[in-house]
Amino acid sequence: MSESSINRQAVGLMKFIGMSAVLLLALTVLNWMPLSVQKSSVHTFTSIEEAKSQLGIRLVHVPVYFPEHLSWPPSQVIGQIKPHEALVFIIEDKASHEPALVVSQSASGEFDAAGRADVTMPSEVTSIPIKSRAATLKAGDCGNIKCSSIAWQEPDGKSVIHMKVLIMGSTTVELVRIAESMVQQ
Repeated sequence: MSESSINRQAVGLMKFIGMSAVLLLALTVLNWMPLSVQKSSVHTFTSIEEAKSQLGIRLVHVPVYFPEHLSWPPSQVIGQIKPHEALVFIIEDKASHEPALVVSQSASGEFDAAGRADVTMPSEVTSIPIKSRAATLKAGDCGNIKCSSIAWQEPDGKSVIHMKVLIMGSTTVELVRIAESMVQQ
């Protein structure tokens, strides 16, 4: 083998290594890019911790008290960062595996949790205090099942987090206990 042949092989090897490095960098950027683009829409996560990490949500309000018929961890966690920060998580009933508790928090009072966290036919609307904050308690129907919801604003440093907690097929007393047990994680 001549010296020029060895030089060509060395140059070829260097080009191959360089192209591999560029390809690896491009794949890394492409892997990161969907998350940055996806922040403008709603996405499902496997856990609250994953949603906090990927969306950069600093504080999540989670209940400490759960009635025995509810199953932890959440069966579904949905979040978004744009147009405003919002997170919804759903807790199932242990026996039926149906959604039984929906907790949503949003930096906007206009956030719609896709109809999951609202009493559609309220038979009772009452103002109550939750942790010294004014809250609205609604009891009534969510489609064909009895449900209750509590909504309040939670000050969060620079902004106000709008909280809504809905429980299906349970009493308003249970819902108030759940809402009062909310802590920041």
